[in-house]
Amino acid sequence: MHPDQRLRKAVKGFYAYIGSVLAAGAGPIIGMRLVHNDSAALRAVGVAVGFGGWLPLLLLTATLIRATDEFGQRIHYLAMSLAFAGALLVISLLDWLVRAEFIEPVPYMVLWLALAVLWVISLVVAKGRVERGQATRDRAS
Repeated sequence: MHPDQRLRKAVKGFYAYIGSVLAAGAGPIIGMRLVHNDSAALRAVGVAVGFGGWLPLLLLTATLIRATDEFGQRIHYLAMSLAFAGALLVISLLDWLVRAEFIEPVPYMVLWLALAVLWVISLVVAKGRVERGQATRDRAS
């Protein structure tokens, strides 16, 4: 592949990522405004926009994971495992705290934002762990 084509592909990928992050951020904000409406149709559109705002980011992430090498895939799969386990613990803890009446029920938006942050933290932890393991293997050989 010619260097100009690689640069164009990288630039397109960068802008696709920025666009998907903006959609993930703007979708819930726009959806929130629409769901607080008297019209059932506008509320339905609000649900679709709020939920659908995350889909481009998820699809782009899945595409990037599939396109990367085994090393990059290992990082993402470990991050998904960590995020899933962490989400299970967070949801379970919150459920028990609410049942025991120590806290009021947490708004779902706070919960899914916390889980999105947990995914990012898991990705950073997984990247460090996999890179550290690779460096250890490289020194051993």
